[in-house]
Amino acid sequence: MKLNQILLNKLARHFTICSVFLLIIFCEACSSAVEEDALDSHEDVFIKIDPERQTNPLNNSQYSIDSVRSLSMPANKIFQISKLIVKDNRIYILDSEIARTIFVFDTTGRYLYKLGERGRALSEYIGRPVDFFVDKHNDVHVFDRGGQKIIVFKKDGNPTRVIGTSSSFPYTFGLIDHNNYAYCVQCPNPDKKNNTPALLISDITGENTKNILYLRNTYTYIPSERMFFKNGDRLSHIPIMSDSVLVFKNDSIEKVIHFDFKGKFLTKVKPELATANVTSGQKWDVKGLVWGLIKYQETDSLSMLEYTYDRSFMFWLKNKKNGEIINARSIIDGICPFTYYYLRGNQIVAFIDEEFVKAIRANAGSEITKKQLSETSPQIKDVFEGKILTPAIIYISIR
Repeated sequence: MKLNQILLNKLARHFTICSVFLLIIFCEACSSAVEEDALDSHEDVFIKIDPERQTNPLNNSQYSIDSVRSLSMPANKIFQISKLIVKDNRIYILDSEIARTIFVFDTTGRYLYKLGERGRALSEYIGRPVDFFVDKHNDVHVFDRGGQKIIVFKKDGNPTRVIGTSSSFPYTFGLIDHNNYAYCVQCPNPDKKNNTPALLISDITGENTKNILYLRNTYTYIPSERMFFKNGDRLSHIPIMSDSVLVFKNDSIEKVIHFDFKGKFLTKVKPELATANVTSGQKWDVKGLVWGLIKYQETDSLSMLEYTYDRSFMFWLKNKKNGEIINARSIIDGICPFTYYYLRGNQIVAFIDEEFVKAIRANAGSEITKKQLSETSPQIKDVFEGKILTPAIIYISIR
């Protein structure tokens, strides 16, 4: 029971779609498609997923665990992970809710420093850091929505410049390259007849250089947090309530990926759930429906989509080398105690949460947990047995 509650809490924590529904009180229904005339020339990719036909997770012949690294947290700094990036010889972990900063470790898990703290100085967070990206020079770009600014930190952890964003007032952002940002703009009172930009490109001075989508298009009205995800030179963006993903490569949109869930996507079946026709006291009946895309990441080796189906997390993973696809509730066999994933080449880098491990230990006597533990790799068993301390990072290579 305790384990189920933790899973539900994490679902609510990482995917705040219900709160987004309550915010969409000014909006008309959102179509799941993206209007073609609003985008650059691009490739359209169509992927069919049957959420009811689930496969087995990856077995030990399909992956190998390269290493598991404990994170040597600074004293009294217990954090709630919001985002993970592993680049070159650094691990970056954002805690947007509790510590409200970014912790930086080396690849062995040794704590190095944190990037910024709250304060009234120009290079401090007035609100909280809601997202960040690392550029090709290993400078870290952090978005403080409350302060409407991006703070850029050098590799040594010192702030080097501050970029104002109040001219566009973005709700969240993505880094296309070291010279350009993609902004998802919040508009509390959208008018589909106007040409207010909803997704735009800005240079490092904060000047708008290119509008990608407008509020008049079938796009997003109230954007959610952290809807941009970057892997190498690709940046993906999921419009809220959409079943499609925009993938940038370098400075332009490379492709739009349209996911077909066999007619089980929420806004196709019950579009009224995305409108003001649903009151705060009304039950959202999403049983048997895909009710949102959470995250899409892509490298030259792997593509991975996280989505929610029937109130559960689901993972769709494609190995581009051999074409193998999994569509399951877990990435790997046995117990999969991961609360955040990041793709790097052919690797999945995952964060192991101390809270989840404690819950597994508390349920160790159940027959289901015993069976799952028997299928779990030795390195992950070491975590449950306390041989490897949590929080930890695990590196998984896909064969």
